[in-house]
Amino acid sequence: MNKSVIAKVLGLLLIFLGLIAFAPCVSAIYSKEPILPWLEMTGVFWGSGFILIALGWKSKPQTDLGIREGIAITSLFWLISSAIAAIGIWSSHTHCTYIQAWFESMSGFTTTGASIFGAQSSDDPYAIAQLNNSALLWRAMLQWMGGIGIVVISIALIPLLIGNSGFQMYRAEMPGFSNSKLAPRLATTARIILGLYLVSSIIIAFALIICGVPPFHAVCHAMCTVSTGGFSTYDNNIEGLQSIGAEWIIIGAMLLSAINFSLLVTAIRNKPLDLLRNTETKYFLICIGLAWCTCMGVLLLQSDIYTNDYHDLIRDSLFHVISMGSTTGFFTGLDDNPGSWGTWPSGCLAVLFLLMIVGGCAGSTAGGLKVIRMIISYRAARREMNRFMEPSRVTPIELEGRLLNDRTIYQVCAYLAIYLITVAIGILCYCLLGNDLSVSCSASISCVSNIGPGLGSIGPGQNFRGLNDASLLISILLMLLGRLELIGILMTLRPKHWR
Repeated sequence: MNKSVIAKVLGLLLIFLGLIAFAPCVSAIYSKEPILPWLEMTGVFWGSGFILIALGWKSKPQTDLGIREGIAITSLFWLISSAIAAIGIWSSHTHCTYIQAWFESMSGFTTTGASIFGAQSSDDPYAIAQLNNSALLWRAMLQWMGGIGIVVISIALIPLLIGNSGFQMYRAEMPGFSNSKLAPRLATTARIILGLYLVSSIIIAFALIICGVPPFHAVCHAMCTVSTGGFSTYDNNIEGLQSIGAEWIIIGAMLLSAINFSLLVTAIRNKPLDLLRNTETKYFLICIGLAWCTCMGVLLLQSDIYTNDYHDLIRDSLFHVISMGSTTGFFTGLDDNPGSWGTWPSGCLAVLFLLMIVGGCAGSTAGGLKVIRMIISYRAARREMNRFMEPSRVTPIELEGRLLNDRTIYQVCAYLAIYLITVAIGILCYCLLGNDLSVSCSASISCVSNIGPGLGSIGPGQNFRGLNDASLLISILLMLLGRLELIGILMTLRPKHWR
């Protein structure tokens, strides 16, 4: 393990993030809010960055950066940057503890969307209405940067990381099952993805403004939608936009954001049918459609929430199915139903929780297990059942016309096993720390899948403020594990990885 190159690249990334951290400073000046918290945060970013660069000055990332270094850089950067980013939130909110602020920043970076802020009354000190504009902007920016991956953005912008070594960090960070490059040079690939991400954000923001959403709130919601993050600038979440048209725009944006970005780029390049031909995208859309129909049927038969209001039934059920399936975590309907989907019949809750676990497509900003892993797992299980009946039968597993080797299948099965073990350990830890079983189960799944809301006291319309500091620290670790696809961060925690 080359520790010098790790220090140097981490330093460059922290300085780059310190430049971005000037945005809340500008917002604070424009809104006449205290600027000192954001200057302190920026100073820590830069100070830490220069110290790390000095420690690794003689290293050469173009030749010294391998997959182990890439994994270590990515894991440590997410941990360090979230800890520093918490300083601004902590200093700008008098009632917030540092652990709570770190939880908030990690939730932003990992696009989980779980929050300590939010209340039924605007007089509550933890109400989102009590946050100033610079804090709201910083929360949205954290999700926007975390969605596409700060490392991928940095590869596109920092010339030092351009070269064969950069792919190691790209592999370690980019969410999903595979990392296909759109161009021969990694920097070009990163810029293409970043360009699509930026253009999508701008289009969503303008569309929301046209629907009557104030520009500041439109920009914040656009950043949190394209990143499938779920932070809102209102205590009543999407209901605060007070626009049915805006809800439909967010529905479409969440759905597209949960699809592989490489496929979206290909579709834009005059090959739109490739989206429907792709196995993962096709099954993802089928799952969303089936879940939507199931939720509507259960709500009609077992609930009187949407009696004689079929437009709200269609819109709310589709909104929450896509929100959970894309792991965005937005919710709506609080005006008519204070509990939102948290008070729906148990059949609907079961469907939504299955969507939370599965998540979106590989190569998207969505969390969860990813649809592609579920497809491969199903086909592997079917093959083993066929082998049990016919031991000599040869049953290859194909995906997109290509044969999958046994190593790929084993990796998928291992990932599923690690995911289940991680969720189980998370549930146990939450319960041992005094949380009830429903909160523990939903919090563990929510954090590992990077989805946001859970059940009970952490359900839609609620927040994670009721969890003690130890539970928040467990949540921070689970969110990081889920965002970096479990294996990478677990390898970083092994002493052997550093030798």
